[in-house]
Amino acid sequence: MPRALTREELQAQTRELVLTAAETVFLQRGFHATTVAQIAAEAGRTQGSIYSNFESKDALCQQLLRIHYEGWLAQVALAVMTSEGTSAKLGVVEAKWRVLSGETDWIGLTTEYLLAARHSPEQSELIRQTVSGLQDGVKAVLLGQLQSEGVDVDEGVLLDDAVAAIIATGMGLVVNHTMGLVGLDQSTSVFMQTLETWRDRLSSSP
Repeated sequence: MPRALTREELQAQTRELVLTAAETVFLQRGFHATTVAQIAAEAGRTQGSIYSNFESKDALCQQLLRIHYEGWLAQVALAVMTSEGTSAKLGVVEAKWRVLSGETDWIGLTTEYLLAARHSPEQSELIRQTVSGLQDGVKAVLLGQLQSEGVDVDEGVLLDDAVAAIIATGMGLVVNHTMGLVGLDQSTSVFMQTLETWRDRLSSSP
């Protein structure tokens, strides 16, 4: 006879079910048009079960986006780490960037959420924490790539500037691509140029 799930296991199972349902509804309808009732219906749960796991639609969307982008960055880090040589590592980043840029549904949802959440101090703080985590991840990937090439980089202002520039450029490019203002090839080219420019600066810094 199967073992009965504990309360904690049932709650974790419900959270995963809700997140899966939320992903489906948010990506189909967008942030503003989505309601908690729609997510509950998709999950086959009550609205109360949604609120027992996430305090609001905003919090649910924020968690969904954090998981998605942290997952993408983890894939990049693993692929870069297991690739041999600079050319192969850059090729991995380029391929992963094309995948991310092509996720126009995710980019559109992210943009909607960020614009809506900017008036909420609580959500804005969660966004800052998420972005800070992504910055740390990008920094780790960049440092790992350079160190694998025998380049010793100080974790100072120049490295922080590089990470900020890479992320800011990337965010601008994916939004412009989603709006149809920049093509995928141009977006990829500009992003890779930005990455390689900062990589070269860090490699040549005293």
